[in-house]
Amino acid sequence: MLEPVSARQLPAATPFEGYTLSAEVLSFLGRPHELLIGGRWTSAQSGESIATADPATGLVLTSVAAGGAGDVDWAVRAAR
Repeated sequence: MLEPVSARQLPAATPFEGYTLSAEVLSFLGRPHELLIGGRWTSAQSGESIATADPATGLVLTSVAAGGAGDVDWAVRAAR
């Protein structure tokens, strides 16, 4: 399984496809990304996450919560 890149693993400014990533972007990429359900950020019920990679380079940028059927049901109930 691919591991997310954290701000601790990269220097403060890393060349990336002709751009330089700021410390703010690196900070964003280095933290967990959860599901927003009922106005609250939460992990997936399974606890699993999905690595998200740049399709041009294959570099794993971060990971996101892997929402499943239970998470969808919970989100639908919260939206009603």
